[in-house]
Amino acid sequence: MKVGIYARVSTQEQQTLPLQIKDLREFAKRRKWKIEIEISDVASGAKTRPKREELLKLARQRKIDCILVWRLDRFGRSLADLITTLDELNSLGVSLRWFNKSGEKTVFGKISKICGKNTMMKLSAKVCRRCLTDNR
Repeated sequence: MKVGIYARVSTQEQQTLPLQIKDLREFAKRRKWKIEIEISDVASGAKTRPKREELLKLARQRKIDCILVWRLDRFGRSLADLITTLDELNSLGVSLRWFNKSGEKTVFGKISKICGKNTMMKLSAKVCRRCLTDNR
């Protein structure tokens, strides 16, 4: 599997970028996945993240099969953005996986749990329903 690694911190003061990259490299190596690109980003609440967009462009070109992130909150700018991006990635056949110390997770179980919360009610029911239906 060809993967793109995306590591992000919100501020320069945060020191987890090297740890994120190390963990994600090791995770991919154990699975014999080929790392096509590694992107490190420093951005907090930005409307646009050019480095994230660079990774999404590779997904759209089908140059990667999976985006691997350290934690789910490192990838999405907001819950609505995350669901919209997941919908697009799913339509492209590109998966989004995240790593944590307890192991790998696919994003769809997490989104299913989130959908039960009030936060999800603020999102378009159509977008949420489509995302969950397409990814069961």
